[in-house]
Amino acid sequence: MENYRIVFSDLDGTLLCSSHELTERTRQAVRGLTAAGVGFVPASSRMPSGIYPFCADLGIACPIIAYGGALALDANGARLYEAALTDFEAQEILLYLNRSYPELCCCLYSENSWLAQRPADPWIQLEREITGLTPRPLADSDRIPCWHKVMCMGEAELIARVCRETRERFPNVSVFPSKDTFLEIQSPQASKASALRAVCRAYGIDPAQTVAFGDHENDAAMLEAAGLAVAMGNATPGLKRLAARIAPDNDQDGVAAVLAELFSLKLEE
Repeated sequence: MENYRIVFSDLDGTLLCSSHELTERTRQAVRGLTAAGVGFVPASSRMPSGIYPFCADLGIACPIIAYGGALALDANGARLYEAALTDFEAQEILLYLNRSYPELCCCLYSENSWLAQRPADPWIQLEREITGLTPRPLADSDRIPCWHKVMCMGEAELIARVCRETRERFPNVSVFPSKDTFLEIQSPQASKASALRAVCRAYGIDPAQTVAFGDHENDAAMLEAAGLAVAMGNATPGLKRLAARIAPDNDQDGVAAVLAELFSLKLEE
């Protein structure tokens, strides 16, 4: 067994099954991992309050990476890394999106605040069902110093166009699809790789002693920064190409299967 000391895992499409839940086998694997003294870090595009319920379900207190690497917190909630848009940047981007793509559904995130321009929009309702969280309406008077993410939701063709054109309009921010119908706009310093390295520094761990799991292109930098890169069976072709190994897909307990093998965990059938 290699001397891996900490495991980083994306949530949706990776640690969670397609119904966005933890399976019992995955719970067993993560609990067995932490009982053996190996760290575990959820690394998600979700906000902190969308990650902590899974930590509670697993029965562990652990660092987390939120907003795709824009924010990393230690097990006590103290900041380990942060990369945010200023209020001016976020408002400028939002104004451009509203004027150029009125059919696009947009919202803003800061820490544990989720603000939506149209809370009744069907896209917002879908996100509420997935995360179990509820946004508050975004008011013109809202001014928050640090925004961790601007998120846009829409049909795949629209998202592809918005992605291309927004990158041209705002070359100094990070614009990327987290799936075909979701577009995320963040500080260019927001990265799961940067957050991974910050967590490692805080806990005195060499990044070569890490394992990282992911399923989408926004996990690529994290997998490249890790000692062992594992792509899910349901991952994008691009992510599979850079991974050292491929796990079964997220509906086949892929993370649990690889953890059991790497760390000699005994899982009940």
